Amino acid sequence: MSFYCYKYLNLFGIFLMGVAYFSTITLFFSTTFYKEIFAVAGLLFFLTALCFQYKIVSTQLLLFNLALLLIPMIQYAFGIIFFLQDALLSTVYLCIFLCSILVGVNFKANHQTNILNIFLAMLVFVGCISVLMAFNQRFMWFNSYLLFSSSYGNRATANLAQPNQLSTLLIMSLFSLFYLYQAQKIKKIIMYGITFILLIGIVMTQSRSAWASCIVLSALYLYYYHQKQDIINVIKLNVVFIGLTLCIPFLLNVLTYSQASTAIDRLQGGSTRFKIWPQLLHAVMEQPWTGYGWGQVDVAQLSTMTPTSTKKELFTYSHNLFLDLLLWNGLVLGTLLSLLIIYILYRCYMNLQYKQDLLLFLGFMAFFVHSCLEYPYAYTYFLIPAGMFLGYVSYQQNIKEV
Repeated sequence: MSFYCYKYLNLFGIFLMGVAYFSTITLFFSTTFYKEIFAVAGLLFFLTALCFQYKIVSTQLLLFNLALLLIPMIQYAFGIIFFLQDALLSTVYLCIFLCSILVGVNFKANHQTNILNIFLAMLVFVGCISVLMAFNQRFMWFNSYLLFSSSYGNRATANLAQPNQLSTLLIMSLFSLFYLYQAQKIKKIIMYGITFILLIGIVMTQSRSAWASCIVLSALYLYYYHQKQDIINVIKLNVVFIGLTLCIPFLLNVLTYSQASTAIDRLQGGSTRFKIWPQLLHAVMEQPWTGYGWGQVDVAQLSTMTPTSTKKELFTYSHNLFLDLLLWNGLVLGTLLSLLIIYILYRCYMNLQYKQDLLLFLGFMAFFVHSCLEYPYAYTYFLIPAGMFLGYVSYQQNIKEV
């Protein structure tokens, strides 16, 4: 009985996670509210399923990170954060991420590879359907209230409504696909076909964070696997990606009436984030000991406004995880937390034992690279799968369980 409860609770959680990427329901104060609610509901089903396992496994590192949950409330108690809801929201998001890691740890500790495979297959399915949605946005085959239209200069967004988010989702889908192939769950010809589809979708987003991910993930893979065939495979994948990046935008501009930016246009274009970073770094030095509180980047921006500052745009995030940590916590604690993150990722990477684990780690690193250029960590539908990936690959059989 407990086996069936565990199985169906996880399956329903996976279903809700999939719905999160397709939902088009919006509210006036948030376009992603229901997406995030669906994702959190999926996580709650995963957590409920843990109760039907033989054992629930945690680690000392995970328990140590529980201390992070106290920081926003302490900042509120000392008046650094002005509003209780801001402190509570930050605490909730931290809790969601840690719970996601816990789910990933237990997937591996209890050898629940079938559930993981279904979760990864869901991500691959979501990625493929999102590419079809991206084509529909460009060619306008049909309109529906179930589909978003593109609002980023004809860059693909699917139902995530943001091109960089779609590119990160597709990269995570891509490495989920590679994992399933490595686990011998799909045939090579199917893997090649879906890879090509996902690469086209990534190119259609025209996301520069995807280009950065391409470089970082290739380097991380080749550090572990640098035999001749591995190098050839990475080169082939990158050549196809670069070729599609150069050709697809021109081809789409020829086939459709609407025009979109090309790779050259994107390389030459600027970014507001690079204009705001100097001001926010100055804000860090203005409050080096206490910071401005979790989620208070807009306060930091307004506190250091000058005649030469970026105008007409209020930032709620700095578009860089480490800069956000410095702004939220101050120079000292922010630096310590940044170093802790780097140490955890380094330790996790160096302790990887299998190629399948490396592929999931690279899926997480796509999220991490994006976090250094934007703020996908502000959305539960990215935070949860990223936490599950990290939890799964970070668990080692020889570490001390709690």
